[in-house]
Amino acid sequence: MTFFEKITVLRKRRGLSERALAHALTIDPSAISRWRSRGNLPREAIAAHLAAYFGVPVELLTDDTLDLPAPAAPSPATRDLATKITQEYYIPTEAELGALPPEDSLKLARLMERVAQDMLRTAAQYKARLGTHPPQKPSPPNNESEE
Repeated sequence: MTFFEKITVLRKRRGLSERALAHALTIDPSAISRWRSRGNLPREAIAAHLAAYFGVPVELLTDDTLDLPAPAAPSPATRDLATKITQEYYIPTEAELGALPPEDSLKLARLMERVAQDMLRTAAQYKARLGTHPPQKPSPPNNESEE
């Protein structure tokens, strides 16, 4: 696996675009496109910065004979929160998200966004249906007594 292929995998695991990665590393986005198009390796300092950012050894990034380890399976806490988010529309606290590995927190944040978008879309459809057929309000009770 080449340097750029490894960076692409690691970047996608975190849900980052090339531009977002460049911004996070405070480097010019064109540097990343040069790595892709020319197969160049970055300067040693940038490679070390990338390795630290992704939490991997520099040698793993720069040695084409080494492959990235498979991503870790989500923890039981992550799976439990994902279930609560999708089935109960639960919103985790910052403390709950902070207790998880960063990659899991990011995945759960994206899941919450998708659930929220689905809820907004469903609400808009429901409102549109109600707008064409508004529910009838019950008439107020007649308080006059019949004599």
